[in-house]
Amino acid sequence: MRKFQPIYLIVAALLLAMLLSACGGATTTTTTTAPGAQAPAATEVPVPPTATPEPVEGPEDRVKGFFATLSEAFNDPDLSDETRRVELATQLAGFAEPAEQDALRDELMTTLAEYGETDFGAMFGEENMDVRLEVKFLITETRLVEESGDSAKVEVLDGIISTQLVGADADKLGEMAAMINQESSIGEFFGEEDDDRIVELKRIDGVWYFVDTGDFGL
Repeated sequence: MRKFQPIYLIVAALLLAMLLSACGGATTTTTTTAPGAQAPAATEVPVPPTATPEPVEGPEDRVKGFFATLSEAFNDPDLSDETRRVELATQLAGFAEPAEQDALRDELMTTLAEYGETDFGAMFGEENMDVRLEVKFLITETRLVEESGDSAKVEVLDGIISTQLVGADADKLGEMAAMINQESSIGEFFGEEDDDRIVELKRIDGVWYFVDTGDFGL
């Protein structure tokens, strides 16, 4: 991870790390099959083609759009559904250059599956609770640093990270919920170097893509 820093809230940081760790490789799960038994057949879910954004979308729109899509992925109510995870991973991967999208989508699918299976109640010592962590990223101000030909740089100036425990049992967590339910500056998500808030983009066939997926933690 080159630019982003963990959020100080412990639970939010843990879950965020699942998504941001895709750059370092997806987690591999090994299934042991008893002697003489057949391993379960893998179920393939059709992968939709990566949606190509409208060419009218500028560099700043693309940066804001990524964070909006990231929020959607974190908070989707159907994240436990594999077909929906494929759709969300495909949308997120679509911000990377076309040549990188397939590999990135596969990594994100695994990461989102881990996130969707997280038992939030168990993390606080409570089993079988209806509790979810809602994490939202809102970019409120950006600046086009430069745009020359098919290259551009966008600086993220201001925004909010909102974390909240939701669900029928969220109120039962009392002080823990109160500690997590808050808003932080988007600055908590970035590093301390002068250029940490700057995202580089490249235009291909009229569409702006992130040059380095490390610029948004993938």
